Amino acid sequence: MMLVAAGYGIGIGLESQLSIYNHPDVIVRQVIDDIPDTATFIVVPERPISAELERLMKRAQQIGGSLTNE
Repeated sequence: MMLVAAGYGIGIGLESQLSIYNHPDVIVRQVIDDIPDTATFIVVPERPISAELERLMKRAQQIGGSLTNE
């Protein structure tokens, strides 16, 4: 959220997260149309990643792969 507020990009979140992760400099817009294909990047530090992050990355790849095979 802080990076979005600083102007470094956009964020995508769940409606349930809005009350927890809010910032006065961030404008929240609901997605009401079909979501177009987009590239998603995970930026990690130059050190070994945690097992949790490894699982998240593998799951994201599985989901992304299943969407492209439809």
